[in-house]
Amino acid sequence: MFAGVFLASTFAVTAAVWPMRDQAVVDGINAPACQPVLAGGASSADECAALRAFLEHEKISLASVDEYDSYRRSKGLKWAGIFLVVWAVFVGSFYVLGWAGAKVARALPDIRRRRGA
Repeated sequence: MFAGVFLASTFAVTAAVWPMRDQAVVDGINAPACQPVLAGGASSADECAALRAFLEHEKISLASVDEYDSYRRSKGLKWAGIFLVVWAVFVGSFYVLGWAGAKVARALPDIRRRRGA
């Protein structure tokens, strides 16, 4: 039960941090005035501000909207993988703790009997 609830919350967090498509960046990629920005140059056009900010923040280069969508998908999948690994480690550690606790609990009567208690 716990593992299922924790897995559901992992999916919810993954959906919350999945990179959304920024229409201003898409418009900048498609704008003819922003082509120098995509080539690594500079442009003073206001319509390129979101694109410039995105490229500087993410430190990537893009040539098309398809590359932008591919970047968003790969970044989202990376975070999903990280969250699933964290989930697996967390749930696995609880199972190991439960197994170890049960083993100790089964051994306690034998230990008490040997001590004469």
